[in-house]
Amino acid sequence: MYTNRCINMLSFIITISIFFAMQYCINFVQYYTQDLNVGIIEIEEDNSNISDSIDENIYVDEKLEEQVQVQENTDYWKVEIPKINLIANINEGTTSNILAKSVGHFEETPRFEGNIGLAAHNRGYKMNFFENIKNLDIGDKIIYTYEGTTIQYEVEKLVIIKETDWSYLEPTNDNRVTLITCVKDSPEYRLCVQGKEITG
Repeated sequence: MYTNRCINMLSFIITISIFFAMQYCINFVQYYTQDLNVGIIEIEEDNSNISDSIDENIYVDEKLEEQVQVQENTDYWKVEIPKINLIANINEGTTSNILAKSVGHFEETPRFEGNIGLAAHNRGYKMNFFENIKNLDIGDKIIYTYEGTTIQYEVEKLVIIKETDWSYLEPTNDNRVTLITCVKDSPEYRLCVQGKEITG
């Protein structure tokens, strides 16, 4: 009987020991799992902050680049037509992206002296710089500025041309500026306004 009591007591002690050991293991696992989850959350938040920061920096860089470009163009490359209250920046090229924000310069024409070709929208877009060039008359002034030097022109021609007619952009012996835009409801035609430099 003494032996049975010892065995029972020993079994009880072992059972209690196992119980507390299991409880300790459970608490240990829960504690470190919680730390791991916190670490994952912190990493995700850090990555999110980095991503937001990158996106914000890209946006700021794009805005800064746009502002610098506008500032540069305002200082040195623009066209003015007093009669229609037009003052517009000029950018190189005639792509849709260029014409969405400025007057475009035909790349095959010179930037200064000779026959300078310019294009812009006149309706249907956010920026329609040549909206009113149809109202110009012979003798109206066009003022062109490039790199701080200004040339004044007088309108000499107002003609409707085929969209495939590029003859008005060909080189000339005198200084001219040629403005080209679309014609309302006639996609196969263009309005061409050409000015000749005022001399003397």
